[in-house]
Amino acid sequence: MTSDYPHTISMRRFSFVDSIFGHNLGDGGSQVLDFIVVPIGIIICMVLAAAVGFMWTKRHVNFMRMKSMKFVILQTVGGIMWYLGFVVRFGHFPRTGILHSCSFWNFYVSIMCGFTIWTTCILFRLLRLHLLFNHGKSSLFGVSLISNPFGFIGLLCLPHAIIYGVLLPAAGAVVRKESSNQCLYSNGFWAWTDNVLFFGVWAFLLAMSLVVKDLNDGFGEVRNLRRALHLSLCTLAITVIVEVLQIDGLALGRAIVTSSVLASVCIFFVRQNGEELQRLVFNKDTLEYVSQDQAIDDAVLREENDGTECDMLESSNLASSSRAQIFARTLLHNS
Repeated sequence: MTSDYPHTISMRRFSFVDSIFGHNLGDGGSQVLDFIVVPIGIIICMVLAAAVGFMWTKRHVNFMRMKSMKFVILQTVGGIMWYLGFVVRFGHFPRTGILHSCSFWNFYVSIMCGFTIWTTCILFRLLRLHLLFNHGKSSLFGVSLISNPFGFIGLLCLPHAIIYGVLLPAAGAVVRKESSNQCLYSNGFWAWTDNVLFFGVWAFLLAMSLVVKDLNDGFGEVRNLRRALHLSLCTLAITVIVEVLQIDGLALGRAIVTSSVLASVCIFFVRQNGEELQRLVFNKDTLEYVSQDQAIDDAVLREENDGTECDMLESSNLASSSRAQIFARTLLHNS
């Protein structure tokens, strides 16, 4: 007996997915899972913000002087903006009212104020290690990473600012799909451009982490960056499954995407700052910490006795000094 209903052509690249999730690419948001996942995510963001605030109040503690807390704050804010932008971008709730604008949330909030700032803070730390230890340099394209670190970060953000802040919005790369209430790329070219840029940034970060993997900076910067970066990337890779199955318009799919982003941000924060938080909260000390504290004391003492201006750090004769000492002074100037 033949079916009374015509065969429905799948709109996904893998038709078997329809038998699991149905034929619709989007459900319009505001599903039960959305009201569970998003509030939990916002609470986690508040905990992250509170942790950073607590660390900021303790920034003058000996072992915190090398944390570059301004960058920790900037990176955490960027990570939170990235998550909140994705919550709106992937349609957890109907895109009405303040959530209506496609370009604002897709490009300016989630990418420029979120992903770009978060990854650029990581890249800044990796480049700082690479330039100081491997090349004996403290500037790039004439911008100093010691006396003008935020100018350096702004320089690194420039490519994304041009692409996502100017070119893609001007080209109308994102359009609203009324059927799913999502703001999606208008064609495959823009979607692939976004994917290439996104994974290109991660590939570059991984490459830089390999470049600095053998450096001994004396303060655990290389170790913390590498372990945080690798685990964050593994967590974020889960989003590829959602993209391949084309279920990002459904409650489960968007929950996986946005939760993976938040997990990546949290994992990086904990892996990079967890030891310091434990020491602040539990007054935990080990032989490694004692040795590291002594190195910090020595760096502070040298800085106070030397009284050398930042410009001396930026001379072309960096190779004649101990680069570990120069890195310690850089951390003190960036804190």
